[in-house]
Amino acid sequence: MTNTPSVRRLLLLSLWAWFFVIRCPGAMIFETSEISQTVSTEARKAIAVFRFKNTGQNTVTIKSVQPNCGCTTAEITRQVYQAGETGEISVVFTFGDRIGPQKKIIQVETDDAPNKSISLILRVNINEPLICSTHLLRWRIGDAFSEQFVTIKSIGSRRIAAITLDETPEVAARIDAQAVEGQFRLIARPESPTKLINAAMACNATFTDGTHYRFTVLALTR
Repeated sequence: MTNTPSVRRLLLLSLWAWFFVIRCPGAMIFETSEISQTVSTEARKAIAVFRFKNTGQNTVTIKSVQPNCGCTTAEITRQVYQAGETGEISVVFTFGDRIGPQKKIIQVETDDAPNKSISLILRVNINEPLICSTHLLRWRIGDAFSEQFVTIKSIGSRRIAAITLDETPEVAARIDAQAVEGQFRLIARPESPTKLINAAMACNATFTDGTHYRFTVLALTR
């Protein structure tokens, strides 16, 4: 057989393909690497399931599944998956008193990619159980320090029964119930007209179902 460059190239490609089939392990492919959810604070936790399949020809072993914080857990039913088999990773994010957008990352290591982990992302937007017209009150030193207010409303059928305030020495504040059921007003004014303050007024809402929610309104003078 003539040893031409094209023949040598063909032989090299054949050897490379044989080596790839023999040595290349399975390929773990996820349906999606990112899941987004919107939840309320009542849920207390967010649950997501990441599904995958071994699309390769060889067995894949999941070596580790590691969330990036202690508030998140990740579980798999088993570690070894034959070619063509499917599985899932169940992720539970216990968010407690957190609100707003949250991002949790779960690193997955397999023997088919020992030097490169797979990043799964869970994004959770946690809605407050009530509506505040603002979380920030501002006053300017030199101006008249008149009272400002924040309107606090219930959402849906979950009604606010009462709101109490922790004592904040720098701010004179009180809570007034409004004529509309489940609606309140926080009224505040700095104690000193000449002092710079950056005070967090801690509010404690109690709902008619007996649950509680703690939130803050910031008072600033500049």
